[in-house]
Amino acid sequence: MLFNALIEIRSHGFLGKPEQAGDLSDAFHKLPLWLNLEVFSFEHFRMFLKSYHRKYPESFYNYNYIEMLDKIIRSENLEGFND
Repeated sequence: MLFNALIEIRSHGFLGKPEQAGDLSDAFHKLPLWLNLEVFSFEHFRMFLKSYHRKYPESFYNYNYIEMLDKIIRSENLEGFND
C-alpha cells in the first residue's frame, strides 16, 4: 500500500500536481511510525485516507487506499492492486 502511494506521489510530482502529492504524502507519512507502536489503529489511519479520498476521489492509478486497507484488515488477497 505504501509502495503504491509512493509511486502515485512521484507521478503527481512529475505531472505538476504538488498539492495532491503533498496531500497523499500527509495521509501516509506517519504510517511507518504507527506500525512500530504496540497498538496500531486502523481507524486512525483510515481517517487520514478518508480525508484524502474526499478531496481526490479519483486516483491517478485508480488506487483506492480505503479499499486496500479494508482488504488488509480482512486479510484478503491484494492481487491486482499492483497492476
